[in-house]
Amino acid sequence: MVRQSRPVHLNLPTDVVLARVPAPDEPLLAAAEPVDEGLLRDFLASCARMLDGARSVTVLAGHEAERHGLRGALRELLAAAPVRSAVFSSGKGVLDETAAGFAGTYTGEISDKRARSAVEDADCLILVGAPVSDSVTGGFSHHFAPERTIELRPSRAAAGRAVYEGMGMAEAVGGLGEVLRGVRLPVPDGYGEGVACPTVVGGDELTQRHLWSAVGSFLPEGSVLVAEQGTAFYGAQEVPLPADGRFVGQPLWGSIGYTLPATLGTALAAPERRSVLVIGDGSLQLTAQELGTMARYGAAPVIVVVNNDGYTVERAIHGATASYNDIAAWDYTALPAAFGAGPGTVAVRMTTPAELADALALAARTPHELVLIEAVLPREDAPELLTALARRFAEQNAYGA
Repeated sequence: MVRQSRPVHLNLPTDVVLARVPAPDEPLLAAAEPVDEGLLRDFLASCARMLDGARSVTVLAGHEAERHGLRGALRELLAAAPVRSAVFSSGKGVLDETAAGFAGTYTGEISDKRARSAVEDADCLILVGAPVSDSVTGGFSHHFAPERTIELRPSRAAAGRAVYEGMGMAEAVGGLGEVLRGVRLPVPDGYGEGVACPTVVGGDELTQRHLWSAVGSFLPEGSVLVAEQGTAFYGAQEVPLPADGRFVGQPLWGSIGYTLPATLGTALAAPERRSVLVIGDGSLQLTAQELGTMARYGAAPVIVVVNNDGYTVERAIHGATASYNDIAAWDYTALPAAFGAGPGTVAVRMTTPAELADALALAARTPHELVLIEAVLPREDAPELLTALARRFAEQNAYGA
């Protein structure tokens, strides 16, 4: 658990759980594994050779960087030189998205131009805790050659085609920062401009583009954005997080319904941060009872329920008119009271951009109350990133058949 940042299962025999034990005199955590200085030195020498003469460097981070507590180390790495940065969708939130050089989310060929150029055109790409999978690379449509890639993974590092087994990510990131400080890199074009929140003006019908423009404008500093797998997750990739923001999503396993109880977790773990959940109607129906747990413990997240009449993400991939992508029509604004929420709870239904803006303004004025906003969107409407990814998956499925 400590050394590898992996889940563990702790078992206590039933006949000892009530036994009294003496208080420990010192920390129980195992000491960190010693750093192999020779291995680290050889790895950094290989990295220095790769970086020698490079005109552009980009850091691409994934979810393992977050799991291994590298947020601060990555901040220092990016401050060492004028390098660009991007994230896989699995690693969104691990980098400061307000920092100079941040180019957004990279998803292979379906990335926007800025993120794709930052990753694919870099003379040297540094991958930090970023395992490659189909959902984060646009169906394995990524383009970066091993010869120009430095890759850091738990207990393993690679510089080009040279592999260094037993290398810790934290030591490698820290060492790379020192190497970068000695490299003279020019300031890349667009460095310091930042990624802008999408803005949409006009229109009476509420759409995905309106939704994410409004959510991006609403997110308070230090807030936690939780995005359900499906339209919500891919819409969230276009929204830059505020300063000190956090992100929770699940593109690797894709377990729908996960984010409502996950938001309960973020709200209880960090009550000083406002948790903002965007979840589809189909996903909410799987774990809706956790609204009762939120009410019981006084959690005060903002929950935006995307009511688009079923599993729009599945319709986009397969079965656009199939009945198995339909769901029961619920009265979502009645759910908080049904599950025991108090009289201060806000529950409103929105059908226009203006109504959504008013609802989020109300949420900002009620920071200590649970707020549920039902946002009614067109059934076939989906974020552009999801539409492109679904098209690619559909083509791959058809080819495999």
